[in-house]
Amino acid sequence: MKKKSGKISRGYRLERSTHNLIKILKRITGQNTDAVISGSCGLYLKEVTAGKQNLSSNNKIKEQ
Repeated sequence: MKKKSGKISRGYRLERSTHNLIKILKRITGQNTDAVISGSCGLYLKEVTAGKQNLSSNNKIKEQ
């Protein structure tokens, strides 16, 4: 019989290269897969929102 791990399957469908990056990040950080993916998404969100803010401020400067 299989033991239940207590984790909920999230159904990630990622490319092999992405899985490899996650493995590397897991080794570096010592965190589990969910924490690595969550942290990576959070950093990406900050980058995207900062880029949008910079873009909107650049557009305001050009309009003046």
